[in-house]
Amino acid sequence: MPARDRPRGARVRRARLLLENTDRTVAGIAAELGYTDPSTFSAVFARWTGCRPRD
Repeated sequence: MPARDRPRGARVRRARLLLENTDRTVAGIAAELGYTDPSTFSAVFARWTGCRPRD
């Protein structure tokens, strides 16, 4: 993994943990991880994991 991708990969791993283990919304998790637009977060998450985040 290129060095520039490491922070994004870490955010996606954190998002996956939050989605699996909390009742928080996708929008709330996206905001916590620094995304201003939940749809951008969803697209990045899908690119890295192969699936869309779900509320």
